[in-house]
Amino acid sequence: MSFTTPIPYSLEVTMALRIGIDIACRTSHRAACADATGKLLWRNVRFHTSAEELEALWQRIPTDESDVLVVMEPTRNAWVPLAAWFRRQGARVVMVPPEQSADLRAYYNKHAKTDRLDAELLARLPVLHPDGLNQERGLGPGDPLRRAVKLRASLVRRRTTCMQRLDALLEILGPAWIVALGSDMTITVLKFLSRWPSPQQVLRLGKARLSRWLVHHTRSNWGERHAEAIVQAAQASLRLWGEDGMDFEALSADIALEAELALDLDRQIDAIEERIWDYYCEADPEQILLSV
Repeated sequence: MSFTTPIPYSLEVTMALRIGIDIACRTSHRAACADATGKLLWRNVRFHTSAEELEALWQRIPTDESDVLVVMEPTRNAWVPLAAWFRRQGARVVMVPPEQSADLRAYYNKHAKTDRLDAELLARLPVLHPDGLNQERGLGPGDPLRRAVKLRASLVRRRTTCMQRLDALLEILGPAWIVALGSDMTITVLKFLSRWPSPQQVLRLGKARLSRWLVHHTRSNWGERHAEAIVQAAQASLRLWGEDGMDFEALSADIALEAELALDLDRQIDAIEERIWDYYCEADPEQILLSV
């Protein structure tokens, strides 16, 4: 897991060198170095995220200096490999929190006519505003547990959107469909809609075969009564729209697609939940958080 903690002022003033890095996502980064008083030792050094160029940057630090503080503003995910590399060299990596960087940008833009937190400002920030720095102990989005949890949340949102679209498409067929299938959109309902999404298909399938299919896929929780309700819903749709009132073929294709997408998302969510559990067991083997 990633834990970001504030750094006390008394600890920061002991750091001999501060390297500020203005991170770029596609072009070269820029670095500046200041001493403990904020005096710039060098500036505007360009480099990319590669081991060779990072080593060349590190060579600019005097060999007798062992206390190095690297200050960065978290820019997308480009900061993650940089933070990991500098920590391996023994440097301490701190971040400017996003809400504070917005305030600093507003101030800097007013007085310096630019809204960038450039490398020079970041190198001097421990002197200008030491309480506004947070030490980054983890890898942020580089941490697999954190990344998996965020991905699961994204998948759940996408599945919810599919469910809402399915509900809206079924409304076109008529209210009897929601009554027959329910609004929960269970796995069985999604499988049914992916196979027989149109009234004509339901009527060709017939109540008897549909009933057997429902019994098998719901472990006897659904059966003849639900099959009868679905068949009646199909008949009601045809009476409502008539023979030429609706392009049922196009509508059924949309319904089947949304149902298949929802089923695929369900499978992906199940798979990532297994990964999350494995990551969590590694991070908290005694499952302390689960005991709360």
